Amino acid sequence: MSAEDNVATIEKIYAAFGRGDVETILDAMSGDVDWATDAAGDDAPWWGQRRGKEELIGFFTGIAGSTDVTKFGVRAIASTENEVLTFIDYGFNRKGSDASVSMHLHHYFRFDAYGKIEYVRSSEDTQLVAQTLAGQPARATSAATS
Repeated sequence: MSAEDNVATIEKIYAAFGRGDVETILDAMSGDVDWATDAAGDDAPWWGQRRGKEELIGFFTGIAGSTDVTKFGVRAIASTENEVLTFIDYGFNRKGSDASVSMHLHHYFRFDAYGKIEYVRSSEDTQLVAQTLAGQPARATSAATS
């Protein structure tokens, strides 16, 4: 697959995320996808490593069950023949409260020879996420001010 094909796949799964269409996202994954959000704790239900499509569902149900996404915008995408890096503006409200947050996310995707995503790592402001999920006031981040 070409770098352009891989970027198109990422754009497709991001659009699916915005619609809550997990099936389209899973269709883009290899059967043994290795997906993780780099975090030292377990304060967010989507943190941790997941292997395979069945475990990956927990990532999306964790987000949907605890937050309402208020912002998801791609700032930049860089790609090679089998990798895509993205820089995202992201925000959410904690369900059932006024606690909200805005931050940047970084996503790294690696594609297999068949054009399926086989490896994903993401990073976020884990301290800010934990505070927001605990109902504590969020501090401003560069995503909130830029």
